[in-house]
Amino acid sequence: MTLGEHAITHILSISPTDVQTDNIEGFTLHQVQAPTLNQDQLLISLPECVDFIHAAVKVGGRVLVHSISISRTTIALCAYRKLSLPFHFFSKNVPP
Repeated sequence: MTLGEHAITHILSISPTDVQTDNIEGFTLHQVQAPTLNQDQLLISLPECVDFIHAAVKVGGRVLVHSISISRTTIALCAYRKLSLPFHFFSKNVPP
């Protein structure tokens, strides 16, 4: 299946270097540079990632988060979910 068949409208790329985007048309693209060995840079970039995902979802878009590292993709998506859900979602029914 293609990205279009999955209704992807936005692509967030988290990469240590610039990603060539010359041949990608029809999507709203955003790049975040985060060196592979520099976890601090990824943490600094998380608000930017979350803002991009939130803006896309707010207008009914669907986002593909791309990274050369699965953990970076997961971290960005978890940060978005954590910040997009109401605070009480994480504090109810927590075992003592």
